[in-house]
Amino acid sequence: PGLEDLIGTGIDPSEHAEQIFLRDKIRQVFESILPRHARILRAKYVEGRTIDEIAKESSVSVKTAESLLFRARQSFMSVFGK
Repeated sequence: PGLEDLIGTGIDPSEHAEQIFLRDKIRQVFESILPRHARILRAKYVEGRTIDEIAKESSVSVKTAESLLFRARQSFMSVFGK
C-alpha cells in the first residue's frame, strides 16, 4: 500500500515498516532451518493445525510430532535471534 493508504487506515507507517521487516526476517529464518522444521511450524502457526492433525499428516505419533515441534521452535529461535 501507498502512504495515503496507510494514513487512511490509521496504520502508523513506522509500524507498517516494522511488520514488513519482521515478515521478511521470518521468511529468511524459514529458509534457513531444516525443511521438516519449517513445515511443522508452518502447519501449526500459519495454518492453525493441531498436533493430532500434524501427526496424522506426517505419519508419525503424536509424541513424535510434539518432539518435532519442540525442536523446530528451538531451531527457529536459534536462527531468529542472530
